[in-house]
Amino acid sequence: MKNYFLITLFISLAILFACSSDNIQSGVKGHIEFAEADCSMDQSFWLYNDYNGMVYAIHKDSVNFSAGNYTEYADSAQAINGNFTIGLNPGYYYIFIEEYQVFNTNTEVMVQLNQVTNKEFRWHKCM
Repeated sequence: MKNYFLITLFISLAILFACSSDNIQSGVKGHIEFAEADCSMDQSFWLYNDYNGMVYAIHKDSVNFSAGNYTEYADSAQAINGNFTIGLNPGYYYIFIEEYQVFNTNTEVMVQLNQVTNKEFRWHKCM
C-alpha cells in the first residue's frame, strides 16, 4: 500500500511539473495589464490590474479568414498575475484577450525559430 501511494504521488508530481513548465523553444512570453474605464475620464485615474484569464495568439494571416471566430484559430494560454507563455511556430502573431480583441501594431509580435519573444502589454477598454 505504501508503494502504491509513492508511485501515485510521483506520477502526479511528474504530470504537474510537465504541464506547468514554461520551457518553450519558440513563442511569446509576456505580461498584460488591463483596465476597464470611462474614456471621458483623465487616464491618470485609470486603474490597471494584472490580467488573469485566457490569452490568445492568432497568426497574422488567420485574422482575415476567421470571420470573427478568432479564439477558434488561436493558440492560447492562461495568464496568472499578468504573466503568460505561449509556445508558437515562427511567424507574425497578434496577442489578444477576450475583453480586448484588437489587431494592430500594438498587439503584434514576431516569433523567430528557437527564440522566445518577450513583450509587455497595457490595454484598456472604454466602458
